[in-house]
Amino acid sequence: MDSVDSYLGQTLPDSPSLGVQSPVSSSTPPESVDPLLVQQTKAEIRRLVREIAQISQSDLPLEEFFEQFLGRVVSALASVGGAIWTMDENGSLRLRYHVNFSQTRLAEDEAASARHALLLNKTARHAQSVLVPPGSVTESEKDSGNPTEWLLVLGILTGDDGVQGIVEIFQRPNGGPVTQRGYLRFLTQMCDLASDYLKNRRLRQFTRDRQLWRHTEQFVQAIHDSLDLRATAYAIANEGRRLLEADRVSVAVRRGRKYEVLAVSGLDTIDRRAEEVARMSDLATVVAATGEPFWHPAADTDLPPQLESVVGRYVDKSHSRTIGVLPLRPPDETAEPTERQDPSPVGVLIVDRFTDSGDAAERTSRAETAVRHGAAALGNALTHHSLPLLPLVKGLAKLKSAFGPRSLPKTTAVLAAAVATMLGLALIPAELRIRARGILQPAVQQHIFARIGGTVEEVPVVHGQMVEAEQELVRMSNNDLELDITTLVGRKTSTSERRLAIQGTLLKHANLPPEERNRLSGELTQLEQSEESIERQLELYRRKQKQLTVRSPRPGQVVTWHVSDALQERPVQKGQILMSIIDPDSDWYLELDVAESDIRHVIASAKQPSAGELDRDESGNGNDALSVSFALHSHPGREFEGQIVEIQKTAEARSQGEGIVVVRVAVNETELPELRSGTTVNARIHCGSRPVGYVWFRNLIDTVQSEVLFWL
Repeated sequence: MDSVDSYLGQTLPDSPSLGVQSPVSSSTPPESVDPLLVQQTKAEIRRLVREIAQISQSDLPLEEFFEQFLGRVVSALASVGGAIWTMDENGSLRLRYHVNFSQTRLAEDEAASARHALLLNKTARHAQSVLVPPGSVTESEKDSGNPTEWLLVLGILTGDDGVQGIVEIFQRPNGGPVTQRGYLRFLTQMCDLASDYLKNRRLRQFTRDRQLWRHTEQFVQAIHDSLDLRATAYAIANEGRRLLEADRVSVAVRRGRKYEVLAVSGLDTIDRRAEEVARMSDLATVVAATGEPFWHPAADTDLPPQLESVVGRYVDKSHSRTIGVLPLRPPDETAEPTERQDPSPVGVLIVDRFTDSGDAAERTSRAETAVRHGAAALGNALTHHSLPLLPLVKGLAKLKSAFGPRSLPKTTAVLAAAVATMLGLALIPAELRIRARGILQPAVQQHIFARIGGTVEEVPVVHGQMVEAEQELVRMSNNDLELDITTLVGRKTSTSERRLAIQGTLLKHANLPPEERNRLSGELTQLEQSEESIERQLELYRRKQKQLTVRSPRPGQVVTWHVSDALQERPVQKGQILMSIIDPDSDWYLELDVAESDIRHVIASAKQPSAGELDRDESGNGNDALSVSFALHSHPGREFEGQIVEIQKTAEARSQGEGIVVVRVAVNETELPELRSGTTVNARIHCGSRPVGYVWFRNLIDTVQSEVLFWL
């Protein structure tokens, strides 16, 4: 900042970025400088310098940093333009960003461009910032120099490996030596800030590379750890998600002509009937047919119609911002594509990102690593999985050592014990008890609904209060209804007054002309009809007004907790539940939720399983109903008995997946310690005797029968 103040104190160059022109030139006396304008310009330059210092410590992409850096430097120096040259891998300078580079006209003159290039290379070799006057030629290299009409201010960008680039400023040559040296000092300081950005960027790149190598090592080790197809697919999906820094990675494997989703990162199981999984499979099949990696959105938006429609359907369902579909080909298939009998990929990697995708180059590099190693691992797993009689070979390998001379007695004893155990499991009886959860509630209970919308004014009942039939429960108001009634009453009054006036006119004036009498008679008829219509509307509105007072339909007890606090001065809608009333003196029963897979045992053990409701005697209990043991959560140490009296004829879906069937159980309320509606219970339904093996392993046997044997 000292150098800025030093040359600003001498002269102030033209500053188009500030929207002002310098009052000072090389021929203008210092007394003509406006001090206020000088201070404003210095403040603006200091602001630009602070912004440059801030972005040099940021993590901006390189191109964006060059754009913001050079723009602010050009504005601060009020120069014509500038350019940033960086070293490529071969040690040559390459133009990375520029401002008004066309005004130098170097691109129009090949010889001038060559001289300029030699000047830049010499500056880079000496690694020293310089000022080059317009039209000058260097002494050591006659072919290099400044062929432009502008003063060239060259600053060096340095790094740990030496010169990283050059910042070139095209400045007007009308400033004095002090001013020009101020330009150079200012640019040198700004280049130091830019060099700090390049060093920090390289350090961050080293950190990312180290993290990438660690993730790659973990990825490779995990995917090659097993030859099991499913385990390998899940390892590719889960470890690939970390390697690719994606939100979700899925693996699809070829099944005939289609590709089936085998693994999704973060999920233990996959519902293949889900719409998103089906669309993912369609996307993998279409992209695999092309044989090329596909990224969405891509630079080329012209997609084939069949691919565009599939991608659109998947994006609509998944809401992904970036999608990568990468075919997986093992190394032996990619080496000689002309000799492959089946060119289709063995699998497809589907990458989803729900936020911005970040650096595209780094994304592509990570994807190539994941595809190369993932294809090899998946190909090995598929080859191993396709071996004939693989399960039998594995089993024989394990049994080989068991039948050796030394192990034969032990093996014989183990087999005998296993046979005895299996016979015991098949022959020893045990009671089959179906577990269920449910609630305790009375047979007579009723929800009180709002028959009309309104605002609750008063709730004259409280929780636990006993109420009689037709007793007021809730009083509501409805301003719109009252306004409608008032409007109709007003219309009725005005109509009645007009009707009476016409009747009086017809009685007083017997000599009215026929036309006038006919007109008044017709109007009188219309008024009478209108008055009747208004009266009918008033009757309907008064009925609605009566419904604002909610009354109890039966005697009972209010069981809604804090009913007044929940409803007082709050608007309610038509059909909304206001409270619940039960009859505590009625019979009580249990409603048990029995799993759909278990209800067949309950029905099979009942007297009449085909009937939804079992035979009942006068007490309401079934003659030969199944007994149920249950315990209240409020009294876990005691056990009570009941009998099934009704089985629901339909199954209900539950959010957990499997459906349930409601079973009603009659209980003796006199034996229960406490009658509280909604009390949770755990119950066991006694379904007779079954082999002990089936009782113990019933869930496993049912799963094998439904999920394995059914599909064979």
